[in-house]
Amino acid sequence: MKTEILFQDSSFFSDNIHVGVIKNRRRIMSAFLVFSDAISITLSIFSAIIIWGQVRANLNLEVHLLIVPAVVIFFTLNNRLMMLYPGVGIGPVEELKRLTKSTSVLFFEIIVLSIFLRRTTEFSLAVMIISWISILISVPISRKLFRRLALKLGFWGIPVAIIGKGKKAMLIQQRLSRNPLNGLWPVICIGGQIKDVLQKVKENDLLFSQLTILIIVIDQGNFDSIHHLRIQKEFQFKQTILILDKAKIGPVWFTPINVVGHFGFEVANNLLNPSQQFNKRVLEIGLIILSLPLLLITLIFISIAIRLDSPGPIFFKHKRVGIHGKDIWIWKFRTMHQNADNLLMQYLENKPTLQKEWDENFKLKLDPRVTSFGKLLRTTSLDEMPQIWNVIKGEMSLIGPRPIVRDEIPLYGEYFILYKQVIPGITGLWQISGRNDLPYQERVLLDVYYIQNWSIWMDIHILFHTLLAVIQRRGAY
Repeated sequence: MKTEILFQDSSFFSDNIHVGVIKNRRRIMSAFLVFSDAISITLSIFSAIIIWGQVRANLNLEVHLLIVPAVVIFFTLNNRLMMLYPGVGIGPVEELKRLTKSTSVLFFEIIVLSIFLRRTTEFSLAVMIISWISILISVPISRKLFRRLALKLGFWGIPVAIIGKGKKAMLIQQRLSRNPLNGLWPVICIGGQIKDVLQKVKENDLLFSQLTILIIVIDQGNFDSIHHLRIQKEFQFKQTILILDKAKIGPVWFTPINVVGHFGFEVANNLLNPSQQFNKRVLEIGLIILSLPLLLITLIFISIAIRLDSPGPIFFKHKRVGIHGKDIWIWKFRTMHQNADNLLMQYLENKPTLQKEWDENFKLKLDPRVTSFGKLLRTTSLDEMPQIWNVIKGEMSLIGPRPIVRDEIPLYGEYFILYKQVIPGITGLWQISGRNDLPYQERVLLDVYYIQNWSIWMDIHILFHTLLAVIQRRGAY
């Protein structure tokens, strides 16, 4: 296989790039997140003091303000121990998990410290609880905003080199380029055999001296070349990331395990575990009960608006594929005119481009069947709200693979066996990853990834980002 440079980022190779900034980029990125966390914590505690101060007039303001620096310091130290600065490569779900643990440990430390200093009577438990909840919500949001700010200013992203088989290496480069907030900035991609890449390293010594992370795309089980690369004196990368060439987007959940001195992986499909399914069910029903008053008000308002917008029923039911491949009827608010099928046939007639769009996605960006108010419901995803009833009945989950019609089963191919083992959901990875803007095969792989990598933390992450996707109306039509 010929060794060649497949991609180079011109901005990295320009004369304007500052070597000092590149070498200290990890510290600069960490500084942005430390500042972000400090602001979030300070505002959260001030908000808690103001809120509880309205309830309790004799709140000792001075004592509570004194804990702000301590909270910031302890939180920063906890996050550093959990590798959250700059947190590159850990993924948003794992970051949420670590932040939650760090915050909870933080307030335990404060309570222990207050007991040690004999100041428990001066601290308000309510302020602590409000601060804790506020920090849990505000810190992830603030981190996302500060990452975007750092990216805009040109300080986010650690330069990385990618080597391996040309097609797969380029795919990794393209995905990293499309998702710059992940913190890995692909600046060069070299295709070819790993052993041969050493010559390219020698030829580009000035370039590679500025890089600390190397991503290697390898064949499954072919680790000899990695060993060869590691023992070469020219190899100076501090961090090496291996990606298996034939691995799909949905690798099962791996846990490293030591077996009499041999390195192995424990494999588990969490979502297929009955006890985990029970935990998921309890979480979802609890969320529905807590949000019931708001749900009822919204349902009544939308029902009235649909009646006023166009003639026809308020609700619409459609047959979809449920768990074990059985048919279920899912409920939605009606967003179409009553003669929808005839309108679609007339619209697609003699329009091969639109017919192709329909055949590939079972959706149209400009659908003539949709009513005026229906467009609003679809772009905000509020048309899915009646499926709460399906969740209560146990036919659906709040979060899960997207429910499909039988005509879509062939598009899932071998993955349908996995798909039908779990309950479909109202929202999921597809909805927060671009929705209808994604190719269909990408949607399938996202469903597979969710099934094989499920955790409570992933569900919390999806719920949070579903709200953001609804507000931004991203990829919905």
